Amino acid sequence: EHFGGNQSLSMEGIAMEYVETSTELNGLNNVKGEFHSFLSDDSDQDAATTAAHTEKFISLLLESNRVMSNKSTIMEETDGCAKQYSCSSAINLLSMLSMKYNIVIDRAVGAPGHGKDVVD
Repeated sequence: EHFGGNQSLSMEGIAMEYVETSTELNGLNNVKGEFHSFLSDDSDQDAATTAAHTEKFISLLLESNRVMSNKSTIMEETDGCAKQYSCSSAINLLSMLSMKYNIVIDRAVGAPGHGKDVVD
């Protein structure tokens, strides 16, 4: 009921690793990890929903200075739905996000099946 009365929900998870230069470690790089999730009140996990969640995530990364326009590359791996890629919707929407925020998005698509990735 808290999600518009719809009992059909979806959740997307993002496991993120990034390198942070630590002054405590005399300038050495320190790898950090975080987990983020997005809830939708619709069970569709289509390219548009994924792109909307990705845009929110990119905004968060820009605000926290973990990603910078004209400098950063986001390298991601997904077990994305083949339908999204066969009709090129996911690639088109990723390209628009890349242009909007002026960052490089390098996506690798694998098909291990749900439940077999670090996020799951």
